[in-house]
Formats: sequence, structure tokens, C-alpha cells
Amino acid sequence: EIIELPNIGQSLAEKIWEIIKTDSLIKLEAFQSRDDVSTLALFSGVWGAGSETTKQWFAQGFRTLDDLRTKAKLTRTQEIGLKYYNEFNERIPREEVTQIENIIKAKACEIQPGLI
Repeated sequence: EIIELPNIGQSLAEKIWEIIKTDSLIKLEAFQSRDDVSTLALFSGVWGAGSETTKQWFAQGFRTLDDLRTKAKLTRTQEIGLKYYNEFNERIPREEVTQIENIIKAKACEIQPGLI
């Protein structure tokens, strides 16, 4: 039945069926558990570090945030990114974002009426 959908071939249909049956995909789990994938994901959370930098850090043998703190040559921005890693990567609830938006809009309209 899945294979009858447009643009769904045999291989994709098998993956969809595996997810439906097991609530997971073995290939994806194997990919996510690879050392390079998990380490690059960790490093990508450092503010000021792009994909090339994270790849360089991995190639230099760094595997943890402590490795970066103690061994890597960091820019000032990256030092700040490491210092506040948890704070920068914490998700803000939508309700809080909406409150912040309303405060900013109100202040902007005080400064320049009719702006928004």
C-alpha cells in the first residue's frame, strides 16, 4: 500500500514500514551512534563554530567540550560559546518567546509610534 504512493520506491517503502513496525530505523540509529556524527553534533552547538571548524576539531582528535577548552585554539567568540554552551543550546518555550516579542514591540512603538 505504501509503495503505491507517488515517488515511493521499494527501498523507501521498506524503510517506512520498518519505522511503522519498530518505531525506529536501524540504519539511522547506526548513523547517529557513529563517533564522528555525535561529536560533530556536539561541536556544532558551540557558538562561533561553523561546520569546517567542527570538522577540523574532530580531525585534530578532539572529542569532548573539555578537549576544546583545554587543547584547541579558539577565537574569542568560540571561548564565549563554550563558556555559555548549555545556556545557548537551551530551548526557550514558545510562550516565553511570545512574551519577549510583545515587550520588544511595545518598546519599539514607544520609541517610534506606528513602527509596527
